[in-house]
Amino acid sequence: MWKKLIIVTLGLLVCGMVMGAAPSGPPLLCDGPGNVVDSGVVIAYGERIAPPFHIWMDADHLVLNGFVFAPRPVDPRVAAREISISPAQLKRHELIEAISETYVNVYSSRGKQAAQAKVIETFGGHEFILSMRFEEEFLVVEFGDRRVEWMDMRSHVEAAKNREMVHREIVQARAALAGDLTEMLQSGRAIVFGYDYTIYISVEVFEELEGIVDAIVRREANKETAETRWVNLLGNLSRSFFADVMTHLDSWGMY
Repeated sequence: MWKKLIIVTLGLLVCGMVMGAAPSGPPLLCDGPGNVVDSGVVIAYGERIAPPFHIWMDADHLVLNGFVFAPRPVDPRVAAREISISPAQLKRHELIEAISETYVNVYSSRGKQAAQAKVIETFGGHEFILSMRFEEEFLVVEFGDRRVEWMDMRSHVEAAKNREMVHREIVQARAALAGDLTEMLQSGRAIVFGYDYTIYISVEVFEELEGIVDAIVRREANKETAETRWVNLLGNLSRSFFADVMTHLDSWGMY
C-alpha cells in the first residue's frame, strides 16, 4: 500500500516566504506560460479543483491553478498568534535589518569603504541610535534602550551571497517540480496539498478516499470512523488533509 503513494511534508518542500491565505474558491486560470493538464486530480486545502490544471512558474513561485504550491503560504491561524515582543526589541530588529541591507547593497556595487560611509550617513542620526562606529569588520551600535550590538558586517555580506546561491537552486528545484507535477497528473494521480502537508496519491488509493467521502455525505459513516480509515490509508500526516476535506465536502460532490 505504501508504495502506491508518496507523502511529502512541507519541510521537505523548499519553503521560505510568508504569504496570505489560499483562494476561497477555484481560481481562474492564468494566461501565462506553463503546462496545462486535463487528467488527474488536484485537492487544494481540502477543496477539489476543477480541471484543466495549469502549472507555471511566476518569478520564483510555483503556481498550480492560482494556488501557490511552493513556497507554501503560512497558515493564517498560526501567523495571527500574538508574539510577545517589546517596542524596543522590534525597533532594534528593524534597524539591524535595514543597516544590513544598506551595507550589503552598497558593498556589492561600490565596496567596503563606500558601504561603511553610507551606513553612518543613513543611520548615524537616527533617534533610536545613540552611537555607532566601525571597528575593522564590526559595526558597533548602541541603541536607545542601551543595548549594544556588534554587527559582523563581513558575515552579512557572505550570508547575502549564500542566499543568492540558495535562491537560484530553489528556483531550479521548483521548475523541475513543475515537470514532476505535470507527469503525476498525466498519469492520473492526485496531488493534494494544504498549509502543512503535500501528498501524492495513486489512482487506486484515491478511489478509496472518494468512497470514504461518499460514505460521509450519505451518512453511512461517522466522522471518527471515516478519519480512522483515512489515516490507515495515508498515515498520520493526513489528519490535516482530512480536516480540510470536512470543510469542503460540497466541492467533492461535483465529481
